[in-house]
Amino acid sequence: HVVDKSASQKQTTNWQVLWLAFIFLMVSMLYNVMSIKLASYVVDEGIGSASLATLIFSFLVVATILSGVLFDKVAKVTKRLTVTISEVVIGICFIATALTKNVPLMFALVLIAGFAWGIINPALTARFVDYSPAHSMNLTTSIVIIGINIGCLISPYFFALTASVFGNSSAGFAIIVGG
Repeated sequence: HVVDKSASQKQTTNWQVLWLAFIFLMVSMLYNVMSIKLASYVVDEGIGSASLATLIFSFLVVATILSGVLFDKVAKVTKRLTVTISEVVIGICFIATALTKNVPLMFALVLIAGFAWGIINPALTARFVDYSPAHSMNLTTSIVIIGINIGCLISPYFFALTASVFGNSSAGFAIIVGG
Protein backbone atom coordinates (compact mmCIF):
# COMPACT_ATOMS: atom_id res chain seq x y z
CA HIS A 1 0.00 0.00 0.00
CA VAL A 2 1.62 3.25 -1.20
CA VAL A 3 0.73 6.53 0.48
CA ASP A 4 1.17 9.85 -1.30
CA LYS A 5 2.74 12.05 1.37
CA SER A 6 2.35 15.19 -0.72
CA ALA A 7 -1.44 14.74 -0.79
CA SER A 8 -1.65 15.41 2.93
CA GLN A 9 0.40 18.61 2.71
CA LYS A 10 -1.39 21.90 2.25
CA GLN A 11 -0.87 23.37 -1.20
CA THR A 12 0.15 27.01 -1.38
CA THR A 13 0.79 29.61 -4.01
CA ASN A 14 2.88 32.76 -4.39
CA TRP A 15 2.96 36.00 -6.34
CA GLN A 16 5.05 34.39 -9.10
CA VAL A 17 2.31 31.84 -9.81
CA LEU A 18 -0.31 34.59 -9.79
CA TRP A 19 1.86 36.67 -12.14
CA LEU A 20 2.25 33.66 -14.45
CA ALA A 21 -1.54 33.19 -14.45
CA PHE A 22 -1.94 36.90 -15.31
CA ILE A 23 0.55 36.58 -18.18
CA PHE A 24 -1.35 33.56 -19.50
CA LEU A 25 -4.60 35.55 -19.15
CA MET A 26 -3.23 38.48 -21.16
CA VAL A 27 -1.62 36.31 -23.82
CA SER A 28 -4.81 34.28 -24.26
CA MET A 29 -7.01 37.37 -24.33
CA LEU A 30 -4.92 39.17 -26.94
CA TYR A 31 -4.19 36.13 -29.08
CA ASN A 32 -7.89 35.31 -29.36
CA VAL A 33 -8.37 38.35 -31.56
CA MET A 34 -7.47 36.24 -34.58
CA SER A 35 -10.20 33.71 -33.95
CA ILE A 36 -12.67 36.51 -33.22
CA LYS A 37 -11.82 39.05 -35.94
CA LEU A 38 -9.83 37.47 -38.79
CA ALA A 39 -12.88 36.40 -40.81
CA SER A 40 -14.49 39.82 -40.38
CA TYR A 41 -11.28 41.52 -41.46
CA VAL A 42 -10.88 39.39 -44.58
CA VAL A 43 -14.52 39.91 -45.62
CA ASP A 44 -14.88 43.58 -44.57
CA GLU A 45 -11.71 44.62 -46.39
CA GLY A 46 -12.75 42.77 -49.57
CA ILE A 47 -9.74 40.48 -49.36
CA GLY A 48 -11.82 37.34 -49.73
CA SER A 49 -14.59 35.21 -48.33
CA ALA A 50 -15.18 33.79 -44.87
CA SER A 51 -13.99 30.42 -46.18
CA LEU A 52 -10.67 32.01 -47.20
CA ALA A 53 -10.37 33.43 -43.69
CA THR A 54 -11.03 29.96 -42.29
CA LEU A 55 -8.31 28.54 -44.52
CA ILE A 56 -5.87 31.24 -43.37
CA PHE A 57 -6.81 30.62 -39.73
CA SER A 58 -6.22 26.88 -40.17
CA PHE A 59 -2.61 27.67 -41.05
CA LEU A 60 -2.30 29.41 -37.69
CA VAL A 61 -3.34 26.19 -35.97
CA VAL A 62 -1.04 24.00 -38.09
CA ALA A 63 1.93 26.27 -37.40
CA THR A 64 1.18 26.09 -33.68
CA ILE A 65 1.34 22.30 -33.80
CA LEU A 66 4.58 22.30 -35.80
CA SER A 67 6.27 24.72 -33.43
CA GLY A 68 5.51 22.44 -30.50
CA VAL A 69 7.74 19.86 -32.12
CA LEU A 70 10.56 22.40 -32.44
CA PHE A 71 10.05 24.11 -29.07
CA ASP A 72 13.09 22.55 -27.41
CA LYS A 73 15.46 23.67 -30.17
CA VAL A 74 14.04 27.21 -30.20
CA ALA A 75 14.13 27.50 -26.39
CA LYS A 76 17.77 26.40 -26.29
CA VAL A 77 18.66 29.30 -28.57
CA THR A 78 16.39 31.99 -27.09
CA LYS A 79 16.63 30.84 -23.43
CA ARG A 80 14.81 33.16 -20.96
CA LEU A 81 13.84 35.51 -23.80
CA THR A 82 11.68 32.86 -25.49
CA VAL A 83 8.37 34.35 -24.36
CA THR A 84 9.41 37.95 -25.03
CA ILE A 85 10.74 37.19 -28.50
CA SER A 86 7.64 35.16 -29.36
CA GLU A 87 5.33 37.93 -28.15
CA VAL A 88 7.17 40.54 -30.22
CA VAL A 89 6.99 38.29 -33.28
CA ILE A 90 3.25 37.74 -32.76
CA GLY A 91 2.69 41.47 -32.25
CA ILE A 92 4.50 42.39 -35.44
CA CYS A 93 2.69 39.68 -37.40
CA PHE A 94 -0.73 40.71 -36.08
CA ILE A 95 -0.15 44.37 -36.88
CA ALA A 96 1.20 43.54 -40.34
CA THR A 97 -1.75 41.19 -40.95
CA ALA A 98 -4.16 44.02 -40.20
CA LEU A 99 -2.34 46.29 -42.62
CA THR A 100 -2.07 43.93 -45.58
CA LYS A 101 -4.54 42.96 -48.24
CA ASN A 102 -2.12 40.55 -49.90
CA VAL A 103 -3.34 36.98 -49.33
CA PRO A 104 0.03 35.17 -49.67
CA LEU A 105 1.62 37.67 -47.27
CA MET A 106 -1.28 37.19 -44.86
CA PHE A 107 -0.76 33.42 -45.00
CA ALA A 108 2.94 33.89 -44.22
CA LEU A 109 2.27 36.30 -41.35
CA VAL A 110 -0.33 34.00 -39.83
CA LEU A 111 2.05 31.02 -40.14
CA ILE A 112 4.79 32.93 -38.34
CA ALA A 113 2.39 34.14 -35.62
CA GLY A 114 1.06 30.62 -35.14
CA PHE A 115 4.58 29.27 -34.85
CA ALA A 116 5.44 31.86 -32.21
CA TRP A 117 2.21 31.09 -30.32
CA GLY A 118 3.16 27.44 -30.25
CA ILE A 119 6.44 28.42 -28.61
CA ILE A 120 4.90 30.64 -25.91
CA ASN A 121 2.68 28.02 -24.32
CA PRO A 122 5.34 25.43 -23.50
CA ALA A 123 7.78 28.20 -22.54
CA LEU A 124 5.36 29.60 -19.98
CA THR A 125 4.32 26.13 -18.85
CA ALA A 126 7.97 25.25 -18.22
CA ARG A 127 8.04 28.07 -15.67
CA PHE A 128 5.54 26.18 -13.51
CA VAL A 129 8.41 24.13 -12.12
CA ASP A 130 10.41 27.24 -11.24
CA TYR A 131 7.54 29.16 -9.65
CA SER A 132 5.34 26.54 -8.01
CA PRO A 133 5.84 26.10 -4.26
CA ALA A 134 6.79 22.59 -3.14
CA HIS A 135 3.96 20.06 -3.38
CA SER A 136 1.67 22.66 -5.01
CA MET A 137 1.85 21.82 -8.72
CA ASN A 138 -1.86 20.89 -8.87
CA LEU A 139 -2.85 24.25 -7.37
CA THR A 140 -0.42 26.10 -9.64
CA THR A 141 -1.85 24.37 -12.70
CA SER A 142 -5.41 25.14 -11.60
CA ILE A 143 -4.63 28.82 -11.05
CA VAL A 144 -2.99 29.15 -14.46
CA ILE A 145 -5.85 27.33 -16.20
CA ILE A 146 -8.29 29.73 -14.55
CA GLY A 147 -6.19 32.63 -15.90
CA ILE A 148 -6.27 31.16 -19.42
CA ASN A 149 -10.02 30.61 -19.26
CA ILE A 150 -10.70 34.12 -17.99
CA GLY A 151 -8.50 35.52 -20.78
CA CYS A 152 -10.49 33.62 -23.41
CA LEU A 153 -13.78 34.60 -21.78
CA ILE A 154 -13.11 38.33 -21.59
CA SER A 155 -11.38 38.62 -24.97
CA PRO A 156 -14.44 39.64 -27.02
CA TYR A 157 -15.51 42.10 -24.32
CA PHE A 158 -12.03 43.59 -24.13
CA PHE A 159 -11.99 44.20 -27.88
CA ALA A 160 -15.55 45.60 -27.82
CA LEU A 161 -14.58 47.98 -25.01
CA THR A 162 -11.41 49.01 -26.85
CA ALA A 163 -13.45 49.66 -30.01
CA SER A 164 -15.89 51.77 -28.01
CA VAL A 165 -13.18 53.77 -26.24
CA PHE A 166 -11.30 54.53 -29.46
CA GLY A 167 -14.38 54.86 -31.67
CA ASN A 168 -13.06 52.27 -34.09
CA SER A 169 -14.96 49.01 -34.38
CA SER A 170 -13.14 47.70 -37.44
CA ALA A 171 -11.75 44.18 -37.29
CA GLY A 172 -8.38 45.47 -38.48
CA PHE A 173 -8.16 47.84 -35.53
CA ALA A 174 -8.93 45.00 -33.12
CA ILE A 175 -6.18 42.87 -34.69
CA ILE A 176 -3.73 45.76 -34.32
CA VAL A 177 -4.70 46.14 -30.65
CA GLY A 178 -4.22 42.39 -30.21
CA GLY A 179 -0.74 42.80 -31.59
